[in-house]
Amino acid sequence: MKYITLLALLFSAACNTMPERVTLNAEAEPLAKLSEYGFFKNPLPQMLPNVGVQEYKLINTMFNDYAHKRSFVYVPASLKCGVDSLGNIKLPEGSCLINCVYYPNDETDSTRGNQLVETQLLIRTKKGWRAYNYVWNEDQSDASLQQIGSEKHVEFKRANGGLYKVDFMIASKNQCRSCHNQQAETVPIGFTNVRHLQQNTALNSLFADAVWSEKTIPHTNWQDKSASLENRVRGYLHINCAHCHSEGGPAKSSGLILTYDNYNMEAYGVCKSPPSSGKGNCNLTYDIVPGNPGQSIMVCRMASNDLEAKMPELGRTTAHSEAVGLVVEWIQSLPPSACKTENSDR
Repeated sequence: MKYITLLALLFSAACNTMPERVTLNAEAEPLAKLSEYGFFKNPLPQMLPNVGVQEYKLINTMFNDYAHKRSFVYVPASLKCGVDSLGNIKLPEGSCLINCVYYPNDETDSTRGNQLVETQLLIRTKKGWRAYNYVWNEDQSDASLQQIGSEKHVEFKRANGGLYKVDFMIASKNQCRSCHNQQAETVPIGFTNVRHLQQNTALNSLFADAVWSEKTIPHTNWQDKSASLENRVRGYLHINCAHCHSEGGPAKSSGLILTYDNYNMEAYGVCKSPPSSGKGNCNLTYDIVPGNPGQSIMVCRMASNDLEAKMPELGRTTAHSEAVGLVVEWIQSLPPSACKTENSDR
């Protein structure tokens, strides 16, 4: 019996063996299991970064049905990231961005552990970025490559004491591309500019030059109540919307540009009509009506769960009530003005 038990333990240990260093080959086909890359040390669910992998935090993160995230970047040894004069980041070939999505069992008690859902990889190849999703198994021991979409039911206790239930939508490969799309190319969303990053001296080792300087003005944290309402809104809309609503994004044709530094307020939505009308725009006329959030398409679409109306279209099944409240408060604070009607002059 002792020998059987010992053999079982040895077999289990062998099955859980992971590379002691990162083994990413960016030009090869994706690996079947997350553990095979060696991004993390044992035990895998603890997400302890291996040599060459650095954790980073964004000032603002995308809303995905109240999911939590841990983000990492891998840069091959001897290579460095570049930063231009505007703070834009260029990662070298062979790099990988790693986004681990999970839910705590209890936001008020970290000792109760987490429910790992998916780990998203963006791998920098010679031909550009490639996106892959790895979905965690039921026993939370590893994550497997998944190319098609699916959903995972999650329940957890929120910090406000309420029980939150959600059928989290895991994106398909094509859906990954639709969000990470700039001028028909797949690109990262968060790790693109140092202004998006929380300052962390450990990241300096990944860059050829100084990451932050006195000229680097970070985006405003949308949850920072000491900041201006407008800058908080800009921080939120940039990370959640500007990957589509930008000059190079797939929603450029809408004319609604929600990048942080767009100060053309009509292009930002104030008294701007969308190119089409109907249910998708809540049968309203303007994206933002100053002083009147109830007549603003932006508020309606952010608050809606209707598939034909909600924005963003992907990545959520429930509305982000706290962010909706922020945008409502900001629009209410704008000096009321009458937007143009069909039969009036500006």
